[in-house]
Amino acid sequence: MPSLCTKPQENGATPPDTTLQAALAIVEKKVRNLEKRKGKLDAYRDTLQRGKTLNEDQQLAVAKYDEVIGTLEFARELSGQFTKLAIDEAKDKKKMMKKEQQERAKVELIKVNYVLSVREVLSALLEEGVLEDLEAGSNGAPKLSADQLAQLQQFQELATPNREDLTKGSFDKQVAASAEHLVN
Repeated sequence: MPSLCTKPQENGATPPDTTLQAALAIVEKKVRNLEKRKGKLDAYRDTLQRGKTLNEDQQLAVAKYDEVIGTLEFARELSGQFTKLAIDEAKDKKKMMKKEQQERAKVELIKVNYVLSVREVLSALLEEGVLEDLEAGSNGAPKLSADQLAQLQQFQELATPNREDLTKGSFDKQVAASAEHLVN
């Protein structure tokens, strides 16, 4: 009988992931044991039909044949239901993981959007006349104090790596420092 879960090894390796899978493994083991028992009882019944005698234990076992068949059918039904539940649980888990991945991607997209917006604003500071417009509050730019302009220019320098200026460290270090400033 195919199974969704891996059977636990005798040495304890690869235990079931969930309690549902553990329950399914237990039921499947019970089904296998009952099938073996049914096979033995079938052999005893064949022996009886051929006219041979059975010992007392074998006769008692054959008397419980219907009980074993009923228990086996019940265990198979239970196994099927547990299998369906395990499949549903796996689907739900997959959906949840996909949703979490989409949420992470959405958050990352928001971060990238923010960084690109900040980079655009900072690169505009390098354009001719922008600092004067900010200082004077002209051409639709907000009026900034000299201190605010100095802070903005300092942030622009911190958040913009420069390949030619190695006094701040290697370009990779500058990129890492810029990323830290932009994210924090």
